[in-house]
Amino acid sequence: MFAAETNGAAVPLKTCLKTHPLHQVRSAGTASSACVKVSEKGIQWVDMILVMEKRHKEILQVKFCNWILNKEIIVLSIPDEYNYMDPELVTILEQHWKSIVE
Repeated sequence: MFAAETNGAAVPLKTCLKTHPLHQVRSAGTASSACVKVSEKGIQWVDMILVMEKRHKEILQVKFCNWILNKEIIVLSIPDEYNYMDPELVTILEQHWKSIVE
């Protein structure tokens, strides 16, 4: 699962990786305005959670403390300030993903 404040930043990683044969990616937002919000069901589905910023991890720890106990959460340290499918963000996310799965 990839979490950001809204799905605008989360969707690019999902889009870039949807054809990857070994990994399935879902995106969700931590904000109440997100189209798809992080949920207990979504967290149960994943092995690993990637977040843009430390504050996203902190939100998950508060809202879903019992559900994330055995989940690996990786903070990418990418400012959550990019527009939807921003080419720079897509490049950054692809680089992070490659370093995680290799």
